[in-house]
Amino acid sequence: MAKTSGLLSLLLWILFIQVTISFGLLLLGALGLAAVSLVSAILGISIV
Repeated sequence: MAKTSGLLSLLLWILFIQVTISFGLLLLGALGLAAVSLVSAILGISIV
């Protein structure tokens, strides 16, 4: 019983970490895209 719950909690931790990393990368990508858009708008370069 203890082994099963330990495995389950490990899987939950892995899932939690993966979701956190995915969300972080998504946020970072969005911020990066916004920064690039802002810089290109300032420089007068339009990225189509």
